[in-house]
Amino acid sequence: MHLLLFVQLSKFYLSGDFQVPEDKTRPVVVVKNKIILEANFLAMKLGVRVGNQLSEAKALLAERGIYQEWKEEKYVQAHKKWLSICSEFTDGVESISQNEAFLDFSAHKNFEPLLLLLKEKLLENNWDIEFGLANSRWLAQLASSIKAPIASSLYTPKRFLAPLPVSCLPMPTEIINRLQWLGYSTIDEVSQIPISALRKQFGDEAYNLKEACFGGGNSKIQANFPQPSIYAHYWFEAPPDNEQILHYGFDFIAEELARQLEKQDICGRSVRLRLKRENHPDLLRERDFTQPITNKKQILTALNALLHSESFPEIIGLGGALFDLNPQNRVQLNLDQQPRDENRVARSEQVLKALQCTFGSNSISLGSHTSKRAEFMRSFKNAVRWK
Repeated sequence: MHLLLFVQLSKFYLSGDFQVPEDKTRPVVVVKNKIILEANFLAMKLGVRVGNQLSEAKALLAERGIYQEWKEEKYVQAHKKWLSICSEFTDGVESISQNEAFLDFSAHKNFEPLLLLLKEKLLENNWDIEFGLANSRWLAQLASSIKAPIASSLYTPKRFLAPLPVSCLPMPTEIINRLQWLGYSTIDEVSQIPISALRKQFGDEAYNLKEACFGGGNSKIQANFPQPSIYAHYWFEAPPDNEQILHYGFDFIAEELARQLEKQDICGRSVRLRLKRENHPDLLRERDFTQPITNKKQILTALNALLHSESFPEIIGLGGALFDLNPQNRVQLNLDQQPRDENRVARSEQVLKALQCTFGSNSISLGSHTSKRAEFMRSFKNAVRWK
């Protein structure tokens, strides 16, 4: 089962070092591309909302407002700081903006204590936090936006969605408008429509619509912090009591990572090993390698190099991740298994020009440049004494 956590830091752009002295007495908004990115309490009290046009905010705030232009570099360090905290808990961290990210908690069996610990660490930095937990990306975001109890969106998604308006569904605007025109106002009403009837109205989109009514949808995480990566995890049925069981977990992770490398035709140079412990923070070990890691055997070697000799009887799971990903530099072999030289034509032309400069332009020429095949064959026969 996929377990996706959507994290949003509200007031991120107006917190800590980014506050302006007047923000306690005057309405302040952060503006990006003439859209309101964030607003303080006084601005929201006067009717400004995130997503409003700058012109709308100015109409509401007039000269009382402070309009702070968003600049990416201003928030880079804070962005890295809070995502670094998140990466202590999972290898699957996908940042979608400076104050929003998806975390893959699928690797955690007992995730509730970890969520509390994550929230505690983020609150230490005076960030307001909104969590949304679900089996799909859109549902996790929706749960965060309406501040829903975590258990409801995760364990009973159909019941959670039933009373909500159809506008909450992650479907194109024309489909939402069509549903409303047909008289369907809640997701529960749409979920009861037979798929055959939905197909007549929406074609193949009917399947996506039906899936969404039950909380389904895209659950893929594209890990991109601290840099693009691939990752895998393994859970032991009981803490391993011998090296063979531990290495079985390594073998599983190495095979999964190798499959992802082959599928994406990439290689990595940095490896991280995550040792999961019950009721304790994960132990993280990382190492950069000079040579690219391209297959299961190399991944296994790297993971073993990161495992120290001491034993950890409380280990309940393993995680592995590859960073510093690059396209594979594949070399096609000739029949004699020698690397194929892709630049041989260019080098041949250089040699040809050199010979022509030394012995004259008529001393040697390419067969493709000879106008008459007969002349070429006669010249070739004279050159090699071939009959």
